[in-house]
Amino acid sequence: MNNPNNRSSLPSRPLLVTELVLVVLPAASIFMTEGPFQMSILLSCLIGFLTWIFGLWTLKNAKAFSSARTGNRFLILIILMEYGAILSLLASAGQTRVDALSITTLALGLLFIVIGNLLGKLSPNSFIGIRTTWALENRENWNYSSRISGIIWVIGGLLCWLSLIFKMPFAGFILILILAFAPLLISYMKYREQVRTGTWKKDLDLLPSCSLGKTGKIMIWIVTIITIVLVAAMIIFGKNYEIRPGSDQLSIRSTLAGNVQIPYKDIESLELKDAQDPGNRDWGYAAFGIDLGHYSNTEYGRYLRYTGQSPLVIEIRTRDETIVCSLDSKEKTEQLFDRLQQKTK
Repeated sequence: MNNPNNRSSLPSRPLLVTELVLVVLPAASIFMTEGPFQMSILLSCLIGFLTWIFGLWTLKNAKAFSSARTGNRFLILIILMEYGAILSLLASAGQTRVDALSITTLALGLLFIVIGNLLGKLSPNSFIGIRTTWALENRENWNYSSRISGIIWVIGGLLCWLSLIFKMPFAGFILILILAFAPLLISYMKYREQVRTGTWKKDLDLLPSCSLGKTGKIMIWIVTIITIVLVAAMIIFGKNYEIRPGSDQLSIRSTLAGNVQIPYKDIESLELKDAQDPGNRDWGYAAFGIDLGHYSNTEYGRYLRYTGQSPLVIEIRTRDETIVCSLDSKEKTEQLFDRLQQKTK
């Protein structure tokens, strides 16, 4: 009897990695200093790359995509999801007031509903479907996992949309993470049942790891390690920012959240206040008690925030925007406020 436990069994690995990065990585921090034009170029290249990969795999898995309608649906789905990603990043960059988390939840809910409807129609393949070890090695497991997961994903996608109606987008996002792991549990439970009844047999050979080779495995480890290091570096070093009063303007520099220059002549009001809840982070960095970037709350609406762990903040209002800033201690923030008062007299 073949034992598939010695192979990787994570389902939908790109989807899982994407969701985990979205949870851990400061919102849109990679793209902050580049602007929406560069974002659109990058994501357009990504759409082209995914379309090209999809075309190659369609040719290699003709049976799985024997229906032109099924293939076209997946192709359109890829484009729609990348369009949703563009909207999400533009929202994060301040180009629209639509909440980025709501867009992500809406788009991923659509992803689960559409793929859930199509899962049962797919023949076994190693590109799209329930890509667990057990499903890729056994046809009965593939068919069962696809059918049950499809039903669960459709229901889960609808629940994600309901979370938006009741204004609970983060709950929907947690639900998406749970749904991403559901096929693994379903496929494993079916495998255990097959082993118990003696019906397990390896009648498929679709595991992509079979053709990786030593070089491929090394490359995967290298890319994985580099990705982990880069994400960790952005989280750790992205907190760096500097507030410097110059001769004629206040300069705020941030590693990830961009730079701001505020001429003193444009400042209409300056106030030292107790730090309050920053509200929703629309675009920026939030970790280690530091908030950087675009935020929104009921008091200011949409505003800029560059604050450390000081219990006091400086509220700066100009004709066009509101900036809330502080340093890493109460004393330093008070000293900064005194200097700004002298500059704006």
